[in-house]
Amino acid sequence: MMNFTFIPDWLLPTFLLLPALLWMFLGVGLPYALAVLPRSDWRKPATLIGVALAFGPALVTTAMFFIGTFGQFSAINVLLASIGVATIGVLLATRNRSPLTLPDQNQIAPKRLSTIDWTLIAVIVVAILIRFWNTAYWPYTTYDEFWVYGYNAKLFMLRGAIPSTMGYYPQLLPLAYTYAQLMWGAVNDHAARTVVPIFALASILMAYLLGSRLFNRRVGLITAALWTLFPQHMAWSQFGDLEVPVTLYFTGTVLFFALGWRERNRRYIVLSGLLMGAALWTKPTAGALIESMLLVMIATAVYWLIRQPHIDKLRVWLTSPEARYPLLALCVAVPMGGMWYVRNMLYGLPPLVFPKGYWQLAAQRSGQELGWPLLIAVIVTALLVIHKKRVRAALLGVALMLVGSLPSAFGWRLPTYAELSQLAVGSIPADLKPTPLTVVEWAIIGIGAALLTWAALPRWRALSRDVQGILLIIIAFGLPYFVTWFWSYSYHPRLSFAIVPLLIVLVALALDRLPPLPRRLYVAAVCVVIVALALPGYFAGLTALAPAITGALPDDHARYAQGNPSLMGLVDYLAVRLDPNRRPAAVKRPLHVEVPGELRLPFFFPNEDIRTENYPTRLDQIVGVDFFVDSSVGQRLYNENGKPYAQNQILSSLTRDRVMQRTYTTDDGNFRYSVYTFDNKARFATPTPQGQLNVQVGSFATLIGYDLSNLHNIPGQAILLTLEWQAIGPADLDYSVFVHLWDTRENKLVAQWGGEPVFGAWGVWHNVPGAHINIPYHTRLWQAGEGIKDEWWMIMPQVPPGTYELRAGMYDSVSGKRLPITKNGVRLGDWVKLNTLTILQP
Repeated sequence: MMNFTFIPDWLLPTFLLLPALLWMFLGVGLPYALAVLPRSDWRKPATLIGVALAFGPALVTTAMFFIGTFGQFSAINVLLASIGVATIGVLLATRNRSPLTLPDQNQIAPKRLSTIDWTLIAVIVVAILIRFWNTAYWPYTTYDEFWVYGYNAKLFMLRGAIPSTMGYYPQLLPLAYTYAQLMWGAVNDHAARTVVPIFALASILMAYLLGSRLFNRRVGLITAALWTLFPQHMAWSQFGDLEVPVTLYFTGTVLFFALGWRERNRRYIVLSGLLMGAALWTKPTAGALIESMLLVMIATAVYWLIRQPHIDKLRVWLTSPEARYPLLALCVAVPMGGMWYVRNMLYGLPPLVFPKGYWQLAAQRSGQELGWPLLIAVIVTALLVIHKKRVRAALLGVALMLVGSLPSAFGWRLPTYAELSQLAVGSIPADLKPTPLTVVEWAIIGIGAALLTWAALPRWRALSRDVQGILLIIIAFGLPYFVTWFWSYSYHPRLSFAIVPLLIVLVALALDRLPPLPRRLYVAAVCVVIVALALPGYFAGLTALAPAITGALPDDHARYAQGNPSLMGLVDYLAVRLDPNRRPAAVKRPLHVEVPGELRLPFFFPNEDIRTENYPTRLDQIVGVDFFVDSSVGQRLYNENGKPYAQNQILSSLTRDRVMQRTYTTDDGNFRYSVYTFDNKARFATPTPQGQLNVQVGSFATLIGYDLSNLHNIPGQAILLTLEWQAIGPADLDYSVFVHLWDTRENKLVAQWGGEPVFGAWGVWHNVPGAHINIPYHTRLWQAGEGIKDEWWMIMPQVPPGTYELRAGMYDSVSGKRLPITKNGVRLGDWVKLNTLTILQP
């Protein structure tokens, strides 16, 4: 047996799983590429490999979807299923009877790769290698990996099937993770993530094909290089996020639809539809492709009705490629694209789950999201200036676009060098707060865009009809997605990835049309610029270099904690208490942890009952829990879900130490967690204070009595008063407590304290360092029978020596009206005497 001890454990899956990955991506995908592509493309290796890399995982995960729905996962049955799928592909490829175009002897051979081309290829290759290295080193580290993709794949491995209760997003990526782990033979983050850099490689190759097949090889190389080295893509393509696979399929859909449209080839349209189905099998946002297909149909219908000379225009249009091609692509996309959504409905789940409304409210809608359109505008302006076409209008137009966009992009202030450096390597500066574009800013941008469009019209008219058509198709496919992303999901740039190659190819086309400088200077300068522009992308992707060399993060636990310190503190705390070997023999069930809003925690405890989406508000709802975890995220999401403190019995009880015992707290400045145990019996125990009163306050509470730390005091001395309430039921309002120190000799008030019950919580925070939280237990939340300990920390005032009465009661803080106090049905007034305090000479 071979000895692999010289290879780090995090790198080993990358080597050992290579044959299995090549089988899924190429072995299964290549027969279908040969079956669907025109045979004239069989001699185009980049096209064959690009389509194969897209088809392979889509088809294998589709087969796994049926295995996981109706059977059980195992390495053997997944391999057998993939062999069956590949065999069908081979049979279909042998039946491909499309014309095989023979090489034209008079055809001009393609130009040899230039120095610039080789430089572009070199920077792309280096970036791809960095991705493989980084992806191999890191386990799952991002929120969505823990929450959905990595967690789903772990569940599939542990349960051997897709749980019927699981809905949300479709499962192409989690099933691809599952495939890699099945081939590895165990749950392993590094094994699962071996598919990630191949998806990134496939998206890069598809970006190259977008430029090269629609325009020329140089445009393709520029497009691939810009997409590869785009810092946000460089950073996020190392993580197991959906956006990179979606971009692969989105780009492929547009590429082959445009090819089919231009060449009137239905095979390309079918291929476009298949890739659209794979995009929908990856993420619902690919539904924008459906909108784009409909947009193409509507635009061409309007064109036919206005411009075509036929009498029966509508009938002729319905039989034209302009109408049939989008419909054909949509029909082909339905089986793969719709299967997950149909399955959800059959299981009684929502077919499609949209992000919560507060995520849409978080969309920035600022000038920062207009980066690529602004870059295109600047390059188009440069072209017009070079060709001396309507230069003034072009310069004014682009200036207005920049003036309308940049202040909003940087929050109406100049960004610091550090912030610009962070942006350059794909990070989002925490202190840089873009502002939403106003109507005035939109008007300025619109006027500028109109001027630039008018200035560019002569250059547009000079383009061939084929190029015009391709550009219009690219715009038609990019526009619906861009509008949806900008308005609803622009809280993170990675969510725009699907259309970034479409925007980049426009940049690449414009760059390709810039006239060259003198030969030697031009080549040297361009190569230097290419390498210089590659550096920010490389820096964005070198996150694993230093820790891998120094060994600063020796294991996956340390790597998890690198980006999630508080989360891992919580995981470590719970891991000890959730250890099956430490549980009482009587506890046979999974332990129940209520952790509202922390969707990452189940990843670490897939076999326990970790509840993250319940958002309970009543204490009765958490009876029987082993732990309740309060968190900064959970509190925010309680508010977002319309369940704030004022309506939340649980959150308002976090400082009621008889009921909720805080056993652990961790805070890294970004996330905070506090773990509580819950004692429901103590909650309803009748208090036994030393000072017995047993008077009723209003209609909802009994003041059982009180405890007082001192009866003899000096001015400036602190005393602790504990009022012991027992609820008769909830109040109609949120009442406040008043505590008065009364001078009976002068018949006047000399000191007062008050507020809503439990606001002080002195005993909870005594001798506890750090920031404290004070939470009232609103009287509208009180439940019949529960006891409420209400502490008041009071400083004795500067008053003459003598005896004073300590009185208490309740009142409405808005109207000032006090509640009546009764005992055995007899009204005592609106206050009750607690005790007599003696103030001594200091």
